[in-house]
Amino acid sequence: MRRLGAAALTLLLLCPLSGYTETAVDMDKLYDNAVAAFEQGRYRDALDSFLRLRARGFDEPALYFNLGSTYYRLHYYEQAEKAFLKATEAPDYAGIAWYNIALSAYRRGDEASAALAVERASASTSDEEVLALAETLRTLLDKNQSMPSTYSGLLIVGAGYNDNVTLRVADETLGTSEQGDTFLDVAGHLELHPSKLKRHGITLHGDSYLLNHRSLHEYNTSELQVGVGYEWKTQYWLGSLETRLEQIFLDGQGFTRMAGARMQGRHLLSEHSYLELAYEAGAVRAVQPGYRYLDGMQHRIETVFSMRTFDSYALQLGYGLELNDRNDVITPLFTSFSPTRHTLRADVTRMLSPRIAARLSVHWRYSRYNDPNEFDDGSRHRRRDERTHIAGRLSYLFNNGRDLALELQHTVNESNISAYAYTRSQYLLNVLVSW
Repeated sequence: MRRLGAAALTLLLLCPLSGYTETAVDMDKLYDNAVAAFEQGRYRDALDSFLRLRARGFDEPALYFNLGSTYYRLHYYEQAEKAFLKATEAPDYAGIAWYNIALSAYRRGDEASAALAVERASASTSDEEVLALAETLRTLLDKNQSMPSTYSGLLIVGAGYNDNVTLRVADETLGTSEQGDTFLDVAGHLELHPSKLKRHGITLHGDSYLLNHRSLHEYNTSELQVGVGYEWKTQYWLGSLETRLEQIFLDGQGFTRMAGARMQGRHLLSEHSYLELAYEAGAVRAVQPGYRYLDGMQHRIETVFSMRTFDSYALQLGYGLELNDRNDVITPLFTSFSPTRHTLRADVTRMLSPRIAARLSVHWRYSRYNDPNEFDDGSRHRRRDERTHIAGRLSYLFNNGRDLALELQHTVNESNISAYAYTRSQYLLNVLVSW
């Protein structure tokens, strides 16, 4: 069986098809289809064929090596490592497979695992080409560790129109204008990987957000956030822990502060799907005395199922539970700002072409506030809201991490207290740049 190359490594070998029970004709046809698809750059078709071979009972190191090479080309680095690891069980494949494991780990940012795999590669082979490649990667890893820092970032700049401008803070709608206005929307994210910390999975990050309206300045908001993150990996889970400090501004004035932490874990269910679980807690404090009713604790639990298919579709399904314990408004009339929320969401993305992507998102949220509100007529009613949010997005993907996107959003919030019911539509054009 031909052994396909990963990255710069292109070693082509023939291996016998021993241990296979189907006819040689069937085997050759399916294998030839897989190789042809790989060599033509149709990696998803190649992956489909290799997986079919495995499902039919073919279990040889050569198959796992080729499977790993295909996963690598598709940027599924964790799945590639698992396939290459199976190939290391055969002495003839051990050296090159360990090298490809190192390369895959390096591509996903785990330089500690990459360094260990490089040493295994060197110890498992006498092949001069593999040894030279391992030495090149080892030199690169050593150079990265001596660098003062590395960083990555994301910048999104957008402009649009909102037909009912709302004041929203941390996903809580505090008021609506019943007026339309144009706006400028800017968001940025920066990650810093200090050399002495990145080998331990520690990163520093900062986020900023700015929303400016042309006329309704009292609805302008901005946000600054800094934090520290830590990542780790077990046999079945990729975990992360993040702590952060956040400051929100309302029309340039300090509004609220929050100190919080988020723990997240991702578990691969198959080659194309994963389950993600997260818990988040935050303490909110208002800067302005008039908003002390927002002071308190917030807890969130989220679960997400994500799946990709061979025909360019991606699906995400999610559920979220949010618990709040805020000070609330006590006088003159009690008003609760402590909701318990349940959120369901579905996001479907399809690649219409190699450069054009379309996404449809549907989010539904039910909020039930913990205590009844008091009204002027002496009545008491517990607030209940149902919010439906639908968004469509069409993106054009340029080279070098640049996207241009047109997005349409429509939100309907129904409430048993009429003052909190509203609808709004938003039209947004934005540019995304990553580095």
